[in-house]
Amino acid sequence: MGTKEQILKSQKELKSALSKIGFSQRKFATEFFNNDSEHYDEELRKTFIDTFNRQLDRPRKSKKTLNQLTKYLDFIYGMEGYTKAGMIPPRNIIYSELNIDRQDSLARISRSIDRKILKKSDQYPD
Repeated sequence: MGTKEQILKSQKELKSALSKIGFSQRKFATEFFNNDSEHYDEELRKTFIDTFNRQLDRPRKSKKTLNQLTKYLDFIYGMEGYTKAGMIPPRNIIYSELNIDRQDSLARISRSIDRKILKKSDQYPD
């Protein structure tokens, strides 16, 4: 899978995760900025929000953008709201030897297993 396809997939996953936890793009960008920055500066915050929105909405080909999107996803997976919403961070690993159809099939199987694990844990609390 090329960088552009990976970026589009990460953008879609990020948007989906934000909607599931009830965060707007602006709210998430502010949370991320506050967590990532050592000091608060309103101008830098506004610039970051604009940059974040562009990274999320425009298809790019840059490895830098892909790395940044991955960083945002990791931040979401670590948020309390993500687990409170009953979601499990994905753990699938991309194998470059597999074609895209096989990767998608394995990802679907992984998500199905995660849903079943979640249902069992909801039915039988400790």
